[in-house]
Amino acid sequence: MGILIRQSLLNSLSSYAGLALGAVNTLVLYPLAFMPEHTDYYGLVQMILNYTLLVSTFTALGVPQVMVKFYKRLEEGLHANLGFFGLVVPVALLIPVAIVFLLFRAPLANWLTENPSDAGLVERYLPLLILTTAFNVYFEVFASISQAHLRSVLPLFLKEVGRRVVASLLLVIYLLGWIDFDLFIWLFCIMFPLQFVVMLVVLQRKRQLKVRWGFGALPMRTLLDFGFFSFLAFGGDLLVNRIDQLMIAKYIDLESVAFYTIAFFIGNVINTPNRASGGIVKPIIANLLEKNKIEELNDLYKRSSIGLTVVSGLLLVVIIPNLPQIYQLLPIKFEGGVWVTVLIAASKFVSTSIGINGQILSMSPYYRMTLWMNIGLIITTILTNLWLIPAYGIAGAAMATMLVILFNNGWKTIFLYRKYQLLPFSKPYFLILFWIMACTTALYYFSQVDSSPWLGIPIRGLLASMVFLLPVYWLNVFPEMNAFVNRLGHQMRKAIG
Repeated sequence: MGILIRQSLLNSLSSYAGLALGAVNTLVLYPLAFMPEHTDYYGLVQMILNYTLLVSTFTALGVPQVMVKFYKRLEEGLHANLGFFGLVVPVALLIPVAIVFLLFRAPLANWLTENPSDAGLVERYLPLLILTTAFNVYFEVFASISQAHLRSVLPLFLKEVGRRVVASLLLVIYLLGWIDFDLFIWLFCIMFPLQFVVMLVVLQRKRQLKVRWGFGALPMRTLLDFGFFSFLAFGGDLLVNRIDQLMIAKYIDLESVAFYTIAFFIGNVINTPNRASGGIVKPIIANLLEKNKIEELNDLYKRSSIGLTVVSGLLLVVIIPNLPQIYQLLPIKFEGGVWVTVLIAASKFVSTSIGINGQILSMSPYYRMTLWMNIGLIITTILTNLWLIPAYGIAGAAMATMLVILFNNGWKTIFLYRKYQLLPFSKPYFLILFWIMACTTALYYFSQVDSSPWLGIPIRGLLASMVFLLPVYWLNVFPEMNAFVNRLGHQMRKAIG
C-alpha cells in the first residue's frame, strides 16, 4: 500500500496543480481571449480536445489496457515483442481514420454540427485531428508502459499540468496580439506531439521501452481479445463522459459548448481525486485479482472509497456554497450556469465516492461485461441527451449526465457484489457522507450573505475546509489522512526547532 499512497499523493499534487491552471484558463484566460466576440472559437478548441480524446481511445484498440494488464504477467524476454505489439496494432485504425478526415472533410463537418457557420470553422481545422489523435494514441501507449512499471506520476503530470501550461502560455501570447487564432490553434495542437516526445525520451533513458520486430511467443489471441473488448468498453466510457458536449455542438452551437464547458469544468473538479488515483491502482488490482486476494481487494475498495469521499467531499463543500460568487466573476450571460454546475458536481461526487469499481471490473475476468453494459449505457446517454437537450438546453445535458452516472455506478456496484461480495460502503463512509451533506447545506445558506467575490470566496473556502476537516480528523475516519497530517506536523515542528 506504500507505493499506492505515495504515488497517489504525487498524482494528487499534479491533479490539483492542473486544476489550478485549468481554473485560470477556463474562468479567466479563455473568456478574456474569445468572449464575447469569438465564443465559437472557444467552443472549437473544446470540440477538438473532445474528439481527440474520443477518437484516439477507439483507434488505440485497447493497447494501453493490454500493456497495464499483461506487461508484468509476461516473461521479461517477451516485453520487447509486447512493445512492438503496442506500436503496430493502432495503425490498423489510424490510417482509415486519417483517410476519412482528409477525403470527407465537408460532409463530416456538417455532421458534427448543424450550425452552418460553425460547420465552416470545423471543416477548416478538421485535419488537425489527425495530428492530435495519432500522437495522443502513442502517448497513451507509452504512458501505459510507465504505469505497468508503477510509475504513473509523469504521464498524469503531462496530461494534467503540461497541457494546461501550454494552453496558458498560448492564451497570454494571443491576448498580447502576437499571434492570430489560426496560429494559436496550430500551436495548441502541437502540445500532443510534445508530450509524446517527453514520454518517449523518459522511457528510453530508464530503459523501459523495449521493442523487437515481430510478435514472438506472445499470446496473441488473449491480447487481441482483451484489447478488443477493452477498447470498446473504455471508448464507451469516454463517449458517455463526452457525448453531452458533442451533442451540444451538433444540436445547438459551438457558443453553447463554451458555456457548458465552464459549468462542466467547475463541477468536474469534484472528480479530480478519482483521476489522481486511477493510474497507479490498476496494476495493484490486477495483481490482487490474479492471486485471488479478495479480502485485500475488498479492503482496498473500502479504503479507497473512504479516501475519495473525504477529498471529493471537501471539494464539494468548498465549491457549492461559493458558486453564486464564482459566477459573479464571469460575464453576465453565464449566470444560468449555476444549477448546471450543481448537477454536474453532484453527479461527479457520486461517481468518485463509490471508489474504484470501474478499475476493478476492467481488470477482472469479467471485463467483457463492461462492453455489453457500456452499449446499454451509450444508448441511454444518447436517448437522454436527445430528450433533454432540446427541451432544456445545456441544463438538459447536465440532467442527462446525472441520470447516466447514477445508472452506471449502480450496476457496477451490484455486479461486483454479486461476483466477489465487494462493497465500497462502511460505517465511516456513511458518517462522512452525512457530514458532507450537513456542511454543504449549512454553508450554502451562509453564502447568501452579500460580499465581494474576491473577498468572500477565499474566506468561505477556508471556513468550509476547517468546518469539514476538523471533525473528520478528530474522528479518525480516514487514517491515511491523519497519518499524513501527523507526519507533516512533526516535520514542521522539527524544522522550526
